[in-house]
Amino acid sequence: MRSKKRFIVITLIAAVLLFGSTACIALADEEAEETPRTTFVETVAGLLGITPEELQSAFCDAREQMQELEPEDRNAEQFKTILAEILNELYGTSYEALEDAITQAKEAMHEQLEAHKAQIQERLQTRRAELQEQFEARREQLRQRLEAHSSEQQEWLEARREQLRQRLEARRAELQEWFESLPAELQGRIEAWQARLQEWRQVQQGELQGRIEAWQNRFQEWREAQGNSNGNGTGDNGNGNGHDQSN
Repeated sequence: MRSKKRFIVITLIAAVLLFGSTACIALADEEAEETPRTTFVETVAGLLGITPEELQSAFCDAREQMQELEPEDRNAEQFKTILAEILNELYGTSYEALEDAITQAKEAMHEQLEAHKAQIQERLQTRRAELQEQFEARREQLRQRLEAHSSEQQEWLEARREQLRQRLEARRAELQEWFESLPAELQGRIEAWQARLQEWRQVQQGELQGRIEAWQNRFQEWREAQGNSNGNGTGDNGNGNGHDQSN
């Protein structure tokens, strides 16, 4: 496990120095997913005719020699030069062979990266389609719930409307019954008032008749009294006239 981690670290360093950040990202992605794709170091080693472990050892030696240089001299070209010298000394590999292997490895890594991008794009499209299906299913579920809720609301409104209609009809029937009973009640009240008026008229007529009769009696008495008074005055005048004639 420790050797594998060391191999990964050296591979990433070599990729950064020889290929740049793209190779580093690609290698890191490979190690993270542990896919069976060929790594940059394995590709270079295969092109040079050596094992990845031998190239790894050469990388380590080149890295140690790079540490001995001044900071301003530490660059990718210098690292490649040192690595080529070590490989030439150990395996007879020329600088041109190393450079050609690195170029071909770059192309291979680029192809793998493009293939990996295509795989990721395919996965993204598949995932997007799955999410779209889930979204459509969720939207359909929400639509059905909304329709069910709307149907329930409509049923409640219809029931409420029918209830109000029945109440209105019952109230209308009560009012109609009251209106129909109202004329009979008014007729009874009118008849009662007419009876009371007739009684009052009879009472008033009786009182008036009594008053008229009383006045008639008083007038008759007055006439009689006046008649008697006129009769007595005529007798006196007769006696006087006779007395005057005799004289």
